[in-house]
Amino acid sequence: MLTVKEVSEITGAAENSIRVWLNDETEKLKRFPHARRVSTPRGDYWEIPESDIAGYQNPGRGRPRKPKTEGAKKTSASKRGRKGQ
Repeated sequence: MLTVKEVSEITGAAENSIRVWLNDETEKLKRFPHARRVSTPRGDYWEIPESDIAGYQNPGRGRPRKPKTEGAKKTSASKRGRKGQ
């Protein structure tokens, strides 16, 4: 079992991102389905099995790109409201 810090070091993802994913139930099931929260007198922490990060790929930074659609055309400057500049 690994802690959030250890998973962060292995995957290269930020600790805060991993905690956000673990607290969001749908993300938790998608990324770390067997992770569990452990309660102690000093506070809660997460245990993540090594098998959950075996095939992990860091999603990268920023918003994902929109998929390109076939037949998409660029609009000309005149159609966007610009006059011959």
